[in-house]
Amino acid sequence: MTVAVYTRVLSAVEVSTILRLVSPPRPPTFAGAFIPQTVTAGKTVGFSTTVQGSTPIKLQWYKK
Repeated sequence: MTVAVYTRVLSAVEVSTILRLVSPPRPPTFAGAFIPQTVTAGKTVGFSTTVQGSTPIKLQWYKK
């Protein structure tokens, strides 16, 4: 663990930069595997999982 003491208040940009350097962003990863599902054409299907990684996390789904 690194500790730094500053004699002035840091700006939001400075804090963000320091945090990014100390803890680089982690890519999003799925915490669990999806369970395969078979559905009839025209029916709906739902998936549920947990995504871990550095925020903000953005996901985009598409159909193959």
